[in-house]
Amino acid sequence: MGTADGGPIVLDVEQMAKLRSELDLVQQNCNVFGEMLTEQTPGQEQADDWTLMQVTARITTAAIDKLAH
Repeated sequence: MGTADGGPIVLDVEQMAKLRSELDLVQQNCNVFGEMLTEQTPGQEQADDWTLMQVTARITTAAIDKLAH
């Protein structure tokens, strides 16, 4: 990762705090998603649990994409 000229990106304190906050949210969502997966039996998911897993996956994927670009 770097700037258009190949140099490093320099973040100020506020930008770094926002990035850390967004990364913490992604980590928490990944933890929740992982816990949900370990508690499910394939083919026996409750409709609400399945919906929550899909929403969590979409939100987490979107957040990762945002951070990566």
